[in-house]
Amino acid sequence: MTMPLKGFSPRKLRELREERANGISSRQLSIQAGFPRPYGEVRKWESGLSTPSLKRLRVIADLLGCSPRDLFDVQRGEEELVHLRMWAGLSSEEVALQVKISYVAYRRLEQGVALDRTILGSHQWKRLAQVLMVGEEEVRAAWRYSSLLRSRRRS
Repeated sequence: MTMPLKGFSPRKLRELREERANGISSRQLSIQAGFPRPYGEVRKWESGLSTPSLKRLRVIADLLGCSPRDLFDVQRGEEELVHLRMWAGLSSEEVALQVKISYVAYRRLEQGVALDRTILGSHQWKRLAQVLMVGEEEVRAAWRYSSLLRSRRRS
């Protein structure tokens, strides 16, 4: 079972399907995507009953001619590291491996936990930005926002 994609917007998926795919049905979109069970996968996503896997998110975005980011309802300035990672279509394990930090350290970073500079130096922030295909300041801002949300939850 896949984990829900935080911030995924069923409404945006439906709107983009209707606008960019000339109003094809959710079933037709599933068939074009090559999904093995085309009779309800996209329909479930559009109804909010489930969310696509990262791999299927990218397939659908490509078919709709949009970015995975366009399928999320996340306001500018409210992006978290988890969003940047999902929009890049990567798992936490893949990011940690490419940045050369432990999986646990990356997950803590994604949760907004401050990491010691020996764990995440300036070159790793830069590498993280490259892996996530965004600017370094966007990565740092997403981490700060994740950290802010963490501190609010703890209060």
